[in-house]
Amino acid sequence: MNWFFRVFRKTNLSRLERAQNRIDRGAEQFRQAAEALPAAQARVFWDLAAASTNLRNEIARTPDMITPLRKIIFFYLPKMAELSLRWARLSAQDPFTEVGAADQQEFDSYLSILENALSVCKMRRHDELERVMAAFQTQLRRLDG
Repeated sequence: MNWFFRVFRKTNLSRLERAQNRIDRGAEQFRQAAEALPAAQARVFWDLAAASTNLRNEIARTPDMITPLRKIIFFYLPKMAELSLRWARLSAQDPFTEVGAADQQEFDSYLSILENALSVCKMRRHDELERVMAAFQTQLRRLDG
């Protein structure tokens, strides 16, 4: 019976792995949305996929950013990706209806959200680097003094 529980037990993923998986799924849905549309309409979805991937990479560099960005990572990003894919599939079903910029304005705002989250991560890393350098300079002054 012991083997039974080992076979069917859930593996516990770390918080970082869960966040990365969630972002990866979102990026994949953005890619699928882009692939379902003509090139002119697909651009924003390719940008969303790229921004998601960049956010994933930043989260990997600074895992402590998961906490302040948890709503974006675990709720908003998956919802944005799902809605994007659904919209793209519906739009692709009716290729004779031209999609204008106003129709994709919502998705541009999604891109802004992801780019802002990415900026927050980069600024946090930059601030941490500045703190480390300041501490290093303090230590150097102590050695010189």
